[in-house]
Amino acid sequence: MEEKIIDINQLHHDKKNFNKGTDEGKQMMEQSFREHGAGRSVLLDKDNNIIAGNKSTSAARKAGIKKVRVIETDGTELIAVKRTDISIDSKEGREMALLDNRTAQVNLAWNEVELESVSDQFEGFDPSQFGFDIDTSQVESPSLNDTLREDMKKRKQWGKDKDYTEPVCNLADMVEIHALRGYRYIHSFKTGTEGAPLSEIKKPESVGLFADKAAELIRSTIGLKQTDGWCIITTPKRRHKEQNFASKVCAELSRRLGIPFHDDVVEAKNRARIDPVFTIVKPVSERNIIIYDDILTGGTTLYTTANLFPDRNLLLIVGINNHR
Repeated sequence: MEEKIIDINQLHHDKKNFNKGTDEGKQMMEQSFREHGAGRSVLLDKDNNIIAGNKSTSAARKAGIKKVRVIETDGTELIAVKRTDISIDSKEGREMALLDNRTAQVNLAWNEVELESVSDQFEGFDPSQFGFDIDTSQVESPSLNDTLREDMKKRKQWGKDKDYTEPVCNLADMVEIHALRGYRYIHSFKTGTEGAPLSEIKKPESVGLFADKAAELIRSTIGLKQTDGWCIITTPKRRHKEQNFASKVCAELSRRLGIPFHDDVVEAKNRARIDPVFTIVKPVSERNIIIYDDILTGGTTLYTTANLFPDRNLLLIVGINNHR
């Protein structure tokens, strides 16, 4: 096994890195290197291209690390990094253990464009065997992310900026089915050029109408002759923890259909709309789940919620489709 020391600048970053990383993760990794030094190794190919550890290499360089000890191997041995100055049963050792897991979690943002590109480039490269479901018509490209961010900025201006035109909807029947990265959703209404602003529509007096239209969609789609084994949930609350418009619609929909509504099943761990982090906080025993979202703009919230239930039968219902 050959060992040599090289300059860190001799390492080449992966131009098709599947992880875009995050600003928070970048800062956390740089801080970890400055306070605790290097821990994990990185993985290189035969030409010093970084297979794994692109973000770690960047953070190490910014933290002032200049040299890399390279251990050459053919993959038949496990390479262990041994820190002779640290015990795991110490404050620093436990901090490093925590940071190792936390930075991996925080600094992950999948680059679906590169995943799709590499899938097309190499025959037999199939991300789905590792749990990915890339719908080529729905992959989020940088331009789509820019669109989503702009939509989020606009949503924040509803009713605040006199120069901003809020999306409107006339609440006329506009039933359509759309693809959503491996899923399909059905909506009752769609924004257009005429109608009331969305902020004015989401009022208590509109709950009954939205529940009626959702019930019609569900009955016409699946019949629902047998209600056993079915339930309703909604996408997670972002800002207001009390019962919001979507929850009120679902509660009314539950009464109309005679199936249970489980409120607050999914919780948002952050308020990001491009790369949200959701988790299940209440168990759902039913095998068939109707997921309801009152207004869909980019689709990420609905998609991320659906992804939490890979072993269930799902029906995705949307009140107003605001995705243009």
